[in-house]
Amino acid sequence: MKAVVYFTALLVSLTQAQTCQKVECSKNHKACSTVSGTSVTVNPEFCEDNKVCHYNTEFSHSECMHKLSDPKAEMFLYPGYYCGYYQANVGSVSFYDKAKCVFGEKVCGPTVSAAEFNKKEDSFYVCQGKHTYDQCERHSDCYTYGNKEYDNERGKFVYKGNFCDSGRCTPEVGIGHYCKAHEACGRDGFCLFPDATLDFGYCVEYGSVESNGAQVQANRSGAFLYQQHSEKVCKSGFLDSTNGKCKNGPQSVNKGNTCSSDADCPNTDSTTSSCKCSLDGNKYCDISGGDEEWTNVITKFHKYLNKTPEFHPSEMWGPCMDTPEYKDWYCAEFEAKHYVELLKKPDCFEKVMKYHHDYGEYYKVCLRGSFVTPIVAIAAVVVTYVGMI
Repeated sequence: MKAVVYFTALLVSLTQAQTCQKVECSKNHKACSTVSGTSVTVNPEFCEDNKVCHYNTEFSHSECMHKLSDPKAEMFLYPGYYCGYYQANVGSVSFYDKAKCVFGEKVCGPTVSAAEFNKKEDSFYVCQGKHTYDQCERHSDCYTYGNKEYDNERGKFVYKGNFCDSGRCTPEVGIGHYCKAHEACGRDGFCLFPDATLDFGYCVEYGSVESNGAQVQANRSGAFLYQQHSEKVCKSGFLDSTNGKCKNGPQSVNKGNTCSSDADCPNTDSTTSSCKCSLDGNKYCDISGGDEEWTNVITKFHKYLNKTPEFHPSEMWGPCMDTPEYKDWYCAEFEAKHYVELLKKPDCFEKVMKYHHDYGEYYKVCLRGSFVTPIVAIAAVVVTYVGMI
């Protein structure tokens, strides 16, 4: 019998508890998992094939429960993403992701108008969306990237699409303009709110802000408010929480070494890294923003961003039809965020992470491989005009 241990809230307890928990694997253990003080024993083969071991630190024993739904079944496709294929030799369409067209017109149709459709040629079908100035309910209803233009100020071609503004699909505003949502800025822009008193921000290009340059974090009564993902506008990929500006990240002097408190983890500046629990029951010094693991994340993020300019802004930083650059960036960032947890993991960890709420996606993308069907991965190009036949 094979099973997967589902560690509910384990990482929260590891980082908050004064004493770390040690996780060990045993095929002879007579339960899927047992907690005894700071010791956790798991048997990854205890439950039946269609169940997983649901582990919770609040209980001394855990139960075998049915597996969670396959994350692949919950994926959605945005307007312009491929959902089917027309085969001229049989005169019919094979729909492979028809039910996932949940935005825009909510149907899967051809990439050209009825007058242009050629029944004698094979062609892809895509999720149908809303055109410029059509009515919309959300950003993901609108087609994006209908035009490719050269931006003289930025010295490169950019895609101009639509976002939903006041119930209408509206052309994106572009870098440097006012915004209320990231989608208004397009795929390569971030709607930054550096002033906490205003209900609008302005579009900033990712990786464009120099160290000690423009204000990134809003100042409210002397405290700098963190806007999720705002560090990505910094060239360094690191924000100084003391002044809300970009800076070159420090390096952790003792990364990966054992520690008892943050004081044991000095950085190359006057700050410290966190002293965190790993799964072997010990604490280790975490990495910091200037360490190779994090600078590598920034490099891979920009490679991913540059490779996916035509994909929908509402997807933010998703798989984008399973591009390899997404996997490289996602896995690097996850491993950097969970550096200490992954530093000392038990032998059976890959078996038990499969359905874990924190590690399940990591297993699926980084260890198991692609989770998008091959025909979708091959068709990873977004069309610019869609009509119904």
